[in-house]
This record gives sequence, structure tokens and C-alpha cells, in this order.
Amino acid sequence: MIPGQIRDLQLSEDCRQLDLDSSLLFPCSCYNVDVQLNVAQEVPWHWHEEAEAIAVVQGRVRLQAGGDAWLLEEGEGIFLNSNTLHSARLVDGGACRLHSLVFSADLLAGVPGSVFEQRYLRPLLRSPTRALALRRDTGWQREAVGAIEGAYSAFAAEAFGWELLVRGELGRLWLLAASHAAPAGPALEENSDTHRLKEMLRYLHENFDRRVLLKEVAAAASIGKRECLRCFRRTIGVAPMQYLLKFRVRQASRLLAETDLPITEVGSRCGFESPSYFTLTFRRLTGQTPRDYRRYFTGSESR
Repeated sequence: MIPGQIRDLQLSEDCRQLDLDSSLLFPCSCYNVDVQLNVAQEVPWHWHEEAEAIAVVQGRVRLQAGGDAWLLEEGEGIFLNSNTLHSARLVDGGACRLHSLVFSADLLAGVPGSVFEQRYLRPLLRSPTRALALRRDTGWQREAVGAIEGAYSAFAAEAFGWELLVRGELGRLWLLAASHAAPAGPALEENSDTHRLKEMLRYLHENFDRRVLLKEVAAAASIGKRECLRCFRRTIGVAPMQYLLKFRVRQASRLLAETDLPITEVGSRCGFESPSYFTLTFRRLTGQTPRDYRRYFTGSESR
């Protein structure tokens, strides 16, 4: 079995990842991500209830989670706790490939209320630590990246017993993360920036096909325009309207690759007021015109 290749994520209105392919029997998804193939060469901001473990196997990537950012190179990785809003972006051009496992803590817990759940899982899930960068020059972090790659390899091979091997490697990773995370306190509450961002991103995703005003985005989180701008720049690093442009292009790329709608209609459906502005923006963010993009992914001429 070859783990699924992610070209772009399917997201709900509030940035929750929708295309997880795990099952109740084995709640773990495995991905081989070529960041170059994503729109604007980035994995968009998103979140999920599951934890995620990422290993960089080629190139360099800038990974952001909340207000923190890390430059990760080949042989390094990151552990992302449950419900952590995050994104990844290509650095310096060139190839960039990630191995990612998105998994539920239930995979490791066994029966509800087990010693695994109480002693190891709950403390990390309740920890204020939302992400742990895994560097090559630290022993336990190298071991953690090795566990990610071990889990990925077992998942990909799908030999007899692969589920046990994946569970074992993820258990090793979890133990390392739990041993080095900040101590758990009371039930962890989502910080105000993350909560506001989810509300504002939801609004943008629901209204991307029409003209959107900054005051409307701010009102979605019950804050003023200046605080809206600060919130976006503190966490995401761009203004709301810059984010909206990228999201519109991402939606357009999906329509170009998956439908035969005329290019002018694709642009209109995605909130671009004129075909020329659509083409200009799409080319600036992807390096290709909408026509060339459709030809590359479908092999067909476009209207």
C-alpha cells in the first residue's frame, strides 16, 4: 500500500481537515505530501482533533502552529497535539516531501479509562504544549523522527502485523513527546487568537465567492478591524484579504482540476470580479495560468 498523496487539503468552513481516510477500526491516516504540488506551494492552515506527526524526507519547510514557526530540514520533524491550527510552506524552492501520520489518541488508549489513557494520553492532550519540533542534533528528537519514519514504513508496506507495528512506533513517539511536553494543568482551553481565527476563517470560507469587507471578517469574531488584522498577522503572518486571495485560488485550482467548467466561470464562482484579475492572481500564486494549470493536471485543453 502506498500512502495517499496530498496535493491539496479538503477543508470545512472552519478549517477542519475533511479528507482523513482513517477508519474506526484503525484511526490513523498516512500521507506522502509533495509540497511543491500544492497551490502556492504550501499546506493551508487547518486543524483536526487527531494528533499529527510529520517527518521531512526531502527539502526544507517552514511549519507554523499557532504563533510559532520552525524551519525544518531533511531528517527533522514535528509532533502536533490535538486541535492545533497549523500550516506548512515550501522554503527556497526545489523539491520538498513530507511523511505525515494523523492519528487518534484512541489508537493508543486501548479500552476507555486504561492506564495508557490516564497516565500518558490525557496529560499530553491537556498540556499547553501544542507542538514539539524534532531536530537532528538532539538524541530523543532524532529517536522521535525515527519512530515517525518507522510508522510510515510499516503503514506503506502493509505486511502481516503492520497495524501493530504502526501502533508500536506511534506509542514510542507519544512517550517521547509526553516526556518532554510542559506539565498538564486544568482542562486546556483554546487560546483567544486560535478561537477568533477559527471563527474568522469559517466566515471567509463560507463567503469567498463574493466581495468581503474587513469589518465583516472582524465581526465574525466579535472584534474590531485593528484587532482582526493583528490576530491574523500574529498567527498566520498575512492580512485577512491576502489569506482570502490564496483560498480563492485554492478553490479555483480544485474546480480547474476536477471539472470542465469554463475558466471564466471558475474565476467568477471563486469571487474574482474579472477574468483578467483571476488570471493575474492565479499566475502570481501558482506560477501558472489557469489554462496551463488545468492542462498540467488533466491533460486537456480548457475553454
